[in-house]
Amino acid sequence: MLALPLHPFLIVGCIVLSIYMGNSQFALLHQIWLPLSLLLSFCTVLLVALALIMKNVKRAAIVSSTLLFVLFSFRHVLVLLSDQIGPVASCFVWLALFALAVTLVLRVKGDYNEPTRILNVVSLAVVSMSAVGVLVNETQRRLAWQEVIANQAPLEPIKSGGPGRTFPDIYYIILDGYSRPDVMLDEYKHDAGEFVSTLEREGFYVAGQSRCNYCMTAPSLASSFNMRHLTDLPARLGKGYRNYGPLVHILQENQLVAALRAAGYSYFHLGPGEFPDDCSFGAKYTNQTVWSADFVVEVTNASPLSLLPAVQDWLQAVKREQRLGVFADLNRLADWPGPKFVFAHLLVPHPPYLFRADGAPTKDKAPFYTKTAWLDRPAYVEQSSFLERRLIPAIRDILKRSPRPPVIVLQSDHGGSLVSDELINGAPNPEMLKGRMPILYAVFLPDRDYSKFYDSITPVNTFRVLCNQLFGCHYSLLPDQSYFSTFSDPFAFTLIPAPVRRQQQQEERLSPAQKQ
Repeated sequence: MLALPLHPFLIVGCIVLSIYMGNSQFALLHQIWLPLSLLLSFCTVLLVALALIMKNVKRAAIVSSTLLFVLFSFRHVLVLLSDQIGPVASCFVWLALFALAVTLVLRVKGDYNEPTRILNVVSLAVVSMSAVGVLVNETQRRLAWQEVIANQAPLEPIKSGGPGRTFPDIYYIILDGYSRPDVMLDEYKHDAGEFVSTLEREGFYVAGQSRCNYCMTAPSLASSFNMRHLTDLPARLGKGYRNYGPLVHILQENQLVAALRAAGYSYFHLGPGEFPDDCSFGAKYTNQTVWSADFVVEVTNASPLSLLPAVQDWLQAVKREQRLGVFADLNRLADWPGPKFVFAHLLVPHPPYLFRADGAPTKDKAPFYTKTAWLDRPAYVEQSSFLERRLIPAIRDILKRSPRPPVIVLQSDHGGSLVSDELINGAPNPEMLKGRMPILYAVFLPDRDYSKFYDSITPVNTFRVLCNQLFGCHYSLLPDQSYFSTFSDPFAFTLIPAPVRRQQQQEERLSPAQKQ
């Protein structure tokens, strides 16, 4: 068995698993199958082609393994040397290493049996160690998730509609990274007044002082969908726990969707389904595709393919189509029999910047997220304008085509970043928080009774108010608190004090017991 040239295929496994482990804090295990199958297919074609040229399968396998190893060392060379000599010079260094490696391998003569056995043993050992690491990582994730779920207080059950009573459809639409209109005007010089006024003319209540509860998408959505704060997680998971796995699981099997499905609602998920904010579990329909998954992009970026204009155009087209598809599906789902709960995650105006204000593609922008992307304020404003122009017709279409007036919640998961992305490993500073925490918050109710909503309401209380008003539940409001954490330490929550006016509004709405 060791005499067979299996090492190119084992090296493919090493490449994919090592990239997965490098992103294990964020990636999902099922995302490895597409890049793994594509790379195995490429490896097969490469091996067959080289074997036909060289007339020696084992020599062709050694060259194939060398090519694969050097190709996927590209990103490591770039990261290692870019700060010292710049990205262009780093690319030339990599090309020199590539040429040297291929030349040395091609000069090897004689019997290839022993090199084949050595490469098989080494690559098998490495892929085995990687597989063990993946298994340990997934086991730790599962145990952490079970610890969180086991200590989660159950939601109050929603009573069925009963004879003659039907529940309204609910649309929960997230505008990823859309800042509050006053911040848009003050910091981005973008006037969203007409957008807000149009929402109000359509019957929406717009909260003028809302802020996000958490400054990143995953904890923000996990909090909203489970109608609770997440401040107990650090103690349950242990100090220094940094894997996003528990957030993914409490999003995928969140309590809100479970309660609505038990009451007869169908669940529809529109969005990318990318880690760490995938909540498509249990959906009757989802429009997510494997091609837009972050892990596929990571594998592409690990090779020189990421520099090819054709590859960048393909990535941009895939991501544009996914975002446009959410608007199209929103229109189609209005005709679907209810009651239904539709969650639509619009990944705009969040970078990458794929749209100009009129919807035209941005050919001059990278089709993937970079930590400095938020600094391109003109591009952020253009993509925000695109969102505003597409969203109003979509909302009007939902209202027009729905058999009965629906509930619509428009909400940012967080705002934009006014400075370089310090969420990677930084600390909160006033300039960053000024853009990141304030959010758009708008709600439409069929009866226009907004007496329980207030100017400083935050997402954690959205469905507490709605469940009380729509289903006769008895939830008390939670403190409208906001927390900062980073990508590298997502559970190290730092409380961000609320503005004085917002704090006063919050205290007026809390019961005496809650104030204590």
